[in-house]
Amino acid sequence: MAGQPARLAWHGWSGEGDSRLDVHHAWLIEGLSGGRVRILTQETQNGAPAKEPAKAMPNPMINGHQEWLDGLVAAARAAKARACDRSSGLSRPSHDIAVIPQDKVVSPA
Repeated sequence: MAGQPARLAWHGWSGEGDSRLDVHHAWLIEGLSGGRVRILTQETQNGAPAKEPAKAMPNPMINGHQEWLDGLVAAARAAKARACDRSSGLSRPSHDIAVIPQDKVVSPA
């Protein structure tokens, strides 16, 4: 509904018994005045495999979420700049943003 916050969430799991890991991640996305957007992110991980990473300092999950948010801000600002350039008649190289499913990401050897 227009003017209402949007919620996006996913749930993933792996393993069975003592090796089971359940993860739930949610985002609340809300339009604010002045063209601003607020994004609240929340994640929970349950199961023995989540215990050790949760103790790590710095926390890789918190840092990963912050990097994701920083990337989202950078992409939004770049898209806004391209839109402003197009409306002013300036030409600028176009770069599309692609979402790659996690199972398709390949780490360099």
